Amino acid sequence: FLMVFAPRKILVWPGALLATAGLIGTSTLTIGPVSLASLTFDVSALVYTCLAVLVGVQLFLVGGCAKLYGHTEGLISDNQLDWWAKWLKLERCVVVGAVLIVAGIAGTSFALSKWGNANFGNLDPRDMMLPVVPSATSIALGCVVLFAGLFASLLTLLRGRTPFTSARTERGT
Repeated sequence: FLMVFAPRKILVWPGALLATAGLIGTSTLTIGPVSLASLTFDVSALVYTCLAVLVGVQLFLVGGCAKLYGHTEGLISDNQLDWWAKWLKLERCVVVGAVLIVAGIAGTSFALSKWGNANFGNLDPRDMMLPVVPSATSIALGCVVLFAGLFASLLTLLRGRTPFTSARTERGT
C-alpha cells in the first residue's frame, strides 16, 4: 500500500541517501584507509559501503517502479511520472547497466593482471579487495539497473493488451 502511495518517503529518498552515502564511502575507501580519531576504516568498511550502494539503488529503482505501477493501474496521478518514465526507459537502463558492467569487468581485468604479475601466487588480500569489491559491485549494479529497465518497461505496457485478449480478438471470440 505505502509503496504505491508514498514511494518517495518509503523508498526513493532513503534509497537515494543510502546510495549516495555508500558511493562517497566507496570512493573514499577505494583510495585507501580512512582514520577518524582512533578509528580506522579499511576494506571491511568498503564491503559495507558497496552494499549500501547496491541496496540504496535498489530502493530507489523499486520506488520508481512503484510510481509507474500506481499510475498504470490508475491508483495515483503524479506530475513527476514523466521523469520516472524517462529515466526508467529500457534503452537508457540498458546503456547505464552495460556501462556499469563494462567498468566492473575492467576493474576485474586489472585485478587479474595484478595477480598474473605475481605469477598467480599469493597476494595481500587487502590490496586485492580494493579493486575487486568495487568491481564486483559495479557488475551487480549494472545488472540491477538493466533488469529494472526491463521491469519498468513491463509496467508501462498498455493495459488490456495481454496475449489472451489478443488471441481471442484474432479468433473472433
